[in-house]
Amino acid sequence: MRNVMILFPLRGAHPNDIFGFYADPAHYRIIIPILSVRFFSDIALAQAWLVKNNYNISTVYQYIGYLKYKMGSLSKLPRPLDALGIPADAKDDPLVADLYTKTLTTAMLFLLCHELAHVYYQHPTYGTISPAEAQNNEAQADRFSIELMRRIGVIPVGAGFWFTGVVRWQRNRWDCGSQQAWEEYIKDSTHPLTLHRIKSLADLLEEKADSFARSQPNSHTGVTMIRSMANDLTGVAKILEDRGIQQLIKTEGLSTEPHMLAPRYTATYVAQPETLPADYQDIPFNGSYRGQFTSFSTAGGIDITIVFHRDGRKVTGTYTYATSRGKIDGFVQGKTLTFRWFERGDSGKGKFYADDAGKSFTGTWGNMSSCENGGTWNGRRE
Repeated sequence: MRNVMILFPLRGAHPNDIFGFYADPAHYRIIIPILSVRFFSDIALAQAWLVKNNYNISTVYQYIGYLKYKMGSLSKLPRPLDALGIPADAKDDPLVADLYTKTLTTAMLFLLCHELAHVYYQHPTYGTISPAEAQNNEAQADRFSIELMRRIGVIPVGAGFWFTGVVRWQRNRWDCGSQQAWEEYIKDSTHPLTLHRIKSLADLLEEKADSFARSQPNSHTGVTMIRSMANDLTGVAKILEDRGIQQLIKTEGLSTEPHMLAPRYTATYVAQPETLPADYQDIPFNGSYRGQFTSFSTAGGIDITIVFHRDGRKVTGTYTYATSRGKIDGFVQGKTLTFRWFERGDSGKGKFYADDAGKSFTGTWGNMSSCENGGTWNGRRE
């Protein structure tokens, strides 16, 4: 393995493949095109900024579909950050920078280890072997990559984002005119993204969740992060097996216009200014609350304190438990607070529901894109 070379050409073997990482096992080479790295870096930053500011990250995937189906008709491709309305100073926000860095570095590490596996096992060039053997080789390379990352204690949080982007970029069964055309595509593809491969990867992450978590500062959070990733990959698998979803992706890509890619809120409402009552300090989600949160992967609750700062419908805050500290950022609608949490580079969502007096709340928290797969959370004003 000491003879392995990592090459960084501007473009890969297929210039229009924006996810074009690959290996040349026979010559002990791994090819990482600079423009592919730049593209993924940009959409990872876009995702982090959108998440931090409570915007819907579906515009990132809509942008990928837009490129896929309209690339041939565009005289100039819109750059990701410009197309998605991401400000030039996005990385100046430390929470955005943390999430972006974690997504980018763990995805790149997963891909590098995956390509290294092809060299290590000397997998034959695709097109010279059967689709079944190609799929088995991809699954073997995924297992190799996951095992290396488990051993060094790095959760591949960026891999799920990578696969979610790839599944919207690569050709799917709906793009092919027939089953035969689809099978020919799989046969010639250098990295076939198949239902079997994604399900196998999701199962592997579930199997290794506890082992990954042992290397994390908070093992409970580690387990829920891995299981959330497995759940996200299951969503990718659904796209691969559902031609209806594939058709919707194509329809959306063909109908998208540049103005449709602007940031939009994840919630169904847009925050509006409101006149606060005289007893401002007593309204829900303002001030200090003490309570407990639980994790669905463990028994018992953990004491936690959260201090809310409310400005109209917008709420920010900080929370502390044990030796950990994090932040939240969200909006109130009625008696419901929908928020994002950020802690040590990790993030997720949550929902709190205030009681009638606004003196306590109950709710749930989740990892990554879920509001509830982490556990429960409650609090009462101090």
